[in-house]
Amino acid sequence: MNDTIDVVETRPHDELDRLDEFAEAIAAIRVRATSADGLVTVTVDCRGTLVELVLSKTISCLTPTEFEEVVVDTCEKAARTASAQHAELIAIFNQQSIG
Repeated sequence: MNDTIDVVETRPHDELDRLDEFAEAIAAIRVRATSADGLVTVTVDCRGTLVELVLSKTISCLTPTEFEEVVVDTCEKAARTASAQHAELIAIFNQQSIG
């Protein structure tokens, strides 16, 4: 009987701890990507939100349109990777919940 009570008492705490660890892992996702020409480097968070933008000193050689394209393309590349990492963590969490 005491074993049952112990399980009932500890299981919710264990689940909350697991949820906290999951939330921390998601929040810790940071993806850095650099354009093929090395002119732009971006860092995005777990949602694909830009958190850092680093431009090469030679970025001024681009036209405004080229600049826009390279920044957007690099951000999209990083965001796709962040999304994949996010999805992988969710899949692991769900698998552990089932198992």
